[in-house]
Amino acid sequence: MQPSIRLTLVIPCGRGDEKRLEELLASIDRQEFPKTQLEVLIEREGNSEEAKAHGIQRAQGAIIGLLCTDNQLLGNHFLHDLCEAAADPGVVGAYPAYYAWMSEDRPLNRYFALLGANDPLCWWLGKADRCSYLYSYSRGIQQKTFRNSIPSIGDNGFFVKAQAIKPFVTDPSRHFCIDVCEDMRQAGLATYAILPCTIWHKTG
Repeated sequence: MQPSIRLTLVIPCGRGDEKRLEELLASIDRQEFPKTQLEVLIEREGNSEEAKAHGIQRAQGAIIGLLCTDNQLLGNHFLHDLCEAAADPGVVGAYPAYYAWMSEDRPLNRYFALLGANDPLCWWLGKADRCSYLYSYSRGIQQKTFRNSIPSIGDNGFFVKAQAIKPFVTDPSRHFCIDVCEDMRQAGLATYAILPCTIWHKTG
């Protein structure tokens, strides 16, 4: 009997992103996650938001993980840990607390990791999409319910239950992940697991 797909990874890929995509796929291949339970969708249709929407619509997995080509997975248990956390009945999804800080990385990437955001204004307003790398998230997995705000999600290791997000992704031409997240929040789907792990975001 064919094992069911447990996790679908959706990766938008634009022109010129092939080299970074190869590095991301290599890091996925190193994961200790059953390949028979994993589906990887590389989406090239439309802009990055439309590509995400098409991937979400096509996904067969019970959990959908959104990545982008400038991500790289660190460690061998990233997929397992995020998938397990997102599958918890008490949450809608899960995401890593940090962007990776590496001494040999580009200065801009290190700066973003220290902020936990790609924009200092977001950090100043308290709306950083990750924790600062200086902040110790030592208490293990935390659950957070976003009552009056929404997490900044889209890719970079955001994992979500397919049954939670698919009803809100109906028109790829009008898809914006942050809007979908707000629609989910208003429907009461607002509790996420935040894991004390990192994802490398090589955006600089």
